[in-house]
Amino acid sequence: MLKLSKYPPKGFTLIELLVVVLIIGILAAITMPQYKIAVAKSKYATLKNTTKALREASERYYLVHNTLPTKFDDLDISFAINREIVESDYFSLKFNDGMVCDVYNSSRLVYCYRNILGKSMYYMLVNNNTHCYSGSNNTSDVNNKVCQQETGKTAEDCSLSSNTCIYSYD
Repeated sequence: MLKLSKYPPKGFTLIELLVVVLIIGILAAITMPQYKIAVAKSKYATLKNTTKALREASERYYLVHNTLPTKFDDLDISFAINREIVESDYFSLKFNDGMVCDVYNSSRLVYCYRNILGKSMYYMLVNNNTHCYSGSNNTSDVNNKVCQQETGKTAEDCSLSSNTCIYSYD
């Protein structure tokens, strides 16, 4: 005769495991787009802060010397840069994380860019105008959403320039 154990079998059934995997998959599908936006916003914030710091240091140099800086050593700030390229009308800083910043000594133009989620995003300060370049003309992709949130603009406010959307801060 078959004797039944007084304890139930240990472990999970295949159906229970499949339900848990399905729930985890649904949660991942829901949260992944928000995670990508959070990563892009974080990288863009670094881009934005570096650009502003370079612009402010450039302005301080101008106030003291009545001319715009011609190289990074002229500025009163420091960054861990990989290398500097000095040209006749600008200098360019290359960072270890892939970010590049250009400071023009013939105008008050400072911008930084980096690859964010496969596209180059720019933060640009020129005179009193500030711009976010998304690196894409698809107004619904992550980089455009970051620019839209940063500037308070909508997809209809995108100005196209060589396959990239430009959003102006007001």
